[in-house]
Amino acid sequence: MTQGRAITMDGELWEWLKVGGATGVGIGGGAGVFMGTLLFFRWMLNFIAGRTDINQQRTDTIRNELIEELREDVKILKSENKEMREELAECERRHGISDRKIIELEGMLQAAGLARQMAQQSRAADTLARKERGE
Repeated sequence: MTQGRAITMDGELWEWLKVGGATGVGIGGGAGVFMGTLLFFRWMLNFIAGRTDINQQRTDTIRNELIEELREDVKILKSENKEMREELAECERRHGISDRKIIELEGMLQAAGLARQMAQQSRAADTLARKERGE
């Protein structure tokens, strides 16, 4: 057996171990709490930012869908407007034809009226001439 100094737990080493262990536990615990707090806040910020991103994405999607629907509506309205303008031009063309026909018919009616008037004048003149002749 070797002779030497034996290390006992009651000695100086034990004191250093107690102090060092307590210090290590304190520092480790403090660092753990600090890191845990940082991780918690990081997770919280990422969660909130992620929620914001999700809401922003939903808003962007809805806005883009609305814009596309409005573009389609504008295309439909433009085509309807073009069709209505073409129909209006056709109506105006027909209206012009109708106006010309009305003017022609009014002219014919006036001519027919003048012809009747002239026929009546002619009959009246014939009747007057017969009366004067004694017929």
